[in-house]
Amino acid sequence: SVLAAEALGVENGQDVLDLCAAPGGKSLILAEKIAETGTLVANDRSASRRGRLKRVIESYLPPHVQERVRVTAHDATKWCLFETEAYDRILLDAPCSSERHVLHDASALDAWSLARIKQLAARQYAMLASALLTLRPGGRLVYSTCALAPQENDGIIEKLLKKKRGKARVLPAHAPIGEQSTHGW
Repeated sequence: SVLAAEALGVENGQDVLDLCAAPGGKSLILAEKIAETGTLVANDRSASRRGRLKRVIESYLPPHVQERVRVTAHDATKWCLFETEAYDRILLDAPCSSERHVLHDASALDAWSLARIKQLAARQYAMLASALLTLRPGGRLVYSTCALAPQENDGIIEKLLKKKRGKARVLPAHAPIGEQSTHGW
């Protein structure tokens, strides 16, 4: 999560959206980066996770930074219906199958299935496509998961690049912030 937040390349004064923000560690990193003039919207649809997110923000951010952080509960797949071209940077650390947990937790294996991966991949794509429409031209979007399945990682990116041809491009991890010509992540 730290790497995803750092890869976003947030600069002072930017408007930032953390679409799946809970439990809050990424949002703390992003709040530090917006410095004195930027804004951060930290979103999580789950009420329990959002409660934890709010507690983290209240516990670790000074009041003058909290004033520029808004916690929301929107469906990330539909964000673009309410805002378009509204953010300079968007982080989508998408909910995923988290197969890595299967290696350490037998109960996680019981919840794992190919059907679940397919369902999550469809939701991840909807979130990413919505986020792309919410990103300002020249902005940066970072998509990440902790899944191992290609369907939830490169498969999502490939699908977006195919369906939204010319609207986005993949940037190398080391690309300077100013290298974007359209949308990038």
